[in-house]
Amino acid sequence: MHVTGIDGRPQYVEKAQELVSLLGNAEVVRQDIRHVSDEIAPPASFDLVHARFLVSMVRPQEYPAILTSLVGRCRVGSLFAWDELEFPITNSPACQAFYALIQAGLKAAERAFSPGEPLGITAMMRRWIQEAGCSITLDAASTIEISSGTRGRDAFAWQMWRLRKQIRSFLLETGVIPGAAFDELCSQAQREIFSDNFFGLIYVKNAGGE
Repeated sequence: MHVTGIDGRPQYVEKAQELVSLLGNAEVVRQDIRHVSDEIAPPASFDLVHARFLVSMVRPQEYPAILTSLVGRCRVGSLFAWDELEFPITNSPACQAFYALIQAGLKAAERAFSPGEPLGITAMMRRWIQEAGCSITLDAASTIEISSGTRGRDAFAWQMWRLRKQIRSFLLETGVIPGAAFDELCSQAQREIFSDNFFGLIYVKNAGGE
């Protein structure tokens, strides 16, 4: 068995290459998911193609072509799988405001999947997979518990800290919030996440086909 991983972000590729360097049967290469090289990932050559959490990198209108390309890397009868998640559901006013800002920014940049408050991408996955040429054989949903007292809470707090740094310039450019107000909102969200009365869930969908 040989595993090939691709990512367009150099910092993640470098770290992943360190992790797999001693395995002997795995490689990680830097590739734009929109333009995957046939030399690195030849068509009809993989027993499994697994896409995970593309939403941060891909515009809604780009998905059909990207999914068709990824499905085309699968051998006949092999599996294409895809994971995405929705915005967290929490009892933290600051957290909910933070994700509402992201949705507002996506709308302003014409990158939103839904006209409402939910991110909305999971509602579209099944149709897009079918249109890419797959017969659905996998359609499952799960939740990640991120409430106070769970291991998921600390992981969520760390992810929020990373997302804060990644999304700040985008939100300021779209004009949905001033910088100082955004920083204060993020600080308040961290305080609420680490309170003893913080409750939250993240909905995850896994879909795929042959």
